[in-house]
Amino acid sequence: MKEKVDMREETLGILELLRPVAPADLIRLGRNYDGGYVFSSQSLANCSHFISCGLSYDWSFEIELKERRPDLPIVAFDRTSGFNSTMLYWVLKNFGKIALYPFRFLGVQDTPAQSWGKISMMLRMKQIFSGNLQFVKKHIGLESNSGVQSFGELLEHSRGYGVKLDVEGTEYELLDTIIGKLDKIELLLIEFHNVEENLDAIVPFLKATRATHYVQHVHGNNYDSVNSFGFLNSIELTIAKKDSGYQPESAEVLTYPVKDLDFPNDRRKADVGFNFLATDQK
Repeated sequence: MKEKVDMREETLGILELLRPVAPADLIRLGRNYDGGYVFSSQSLANCSHFISCGLSYDWSFEIELKERRPDLPIVAFDRTSGFNSTMLYWVLKNFGKIALYPFRFLGVQDTPAQSWGKISMMLRMKQIFSGNLQFVKKHIGLESNSGVQSFGELLEHSRGYGVKLDVEGTEYELLDTIIGKLDKIELLLIEFHNVEENLDAIVPFLKATRATHYVQHVHGNNYDSVNSFGFLNSIELTIAKKDSGYQPESAEVLTYPVKDLDFPNDRRKADVGFNFLATDQK
């Protein structure tokens, strides 16, 4: 007979691993809805290199990162991005949003200025990805080949890396590599997809990082559904190396989402928060 699982105890245990310790200097880079990330400005200042994995056609985070740290070498990877038929589709779609904006009952949410901003961002790709911000048309994976860059190889030559990892499920292949290179990573922005189905990978990963790193911020992606643990099944985590600004007691003072920092990924639906107070009621 299969052992009965105590869902309350399991939920409390998972929430405890996700509980953030929030420093006072949290900032957001990237647009207010899908595409933005929240982390400590000091953690970013500690980074000497930055690797961004997963772009699609929203580069607002990379643009603002470049503006904030023009001295920081940034390399962005995505095999599907760049000038291709998909980009043409997104450009035409945003022109369509501008034309349909007077008829907002059809579901158009972006203002014409916002739609034009996206078009301009895509058409200026060559200008944006220049100087300290470079684009590589490859996916991230375990081993390098013509279309894939080994993630482990990227972390071989230096320390102080910041990493953004939004790779639609490939993150689970890379968790062992991250654990093996934790001493080189200052700041990790990672989205976990299909959380409930992958707890056997996420839970050991979070436990393995706790000695030297901590969860700095958490946000649920409301394009996904709520799972049986009561939070969204895709979550965006900020994990940072412990430094002089790490103060565990600050974990008790914030509720999530955080006003003026967090915004729903899908603007048509409300954000779903995290009830970390429940972890004290064991």
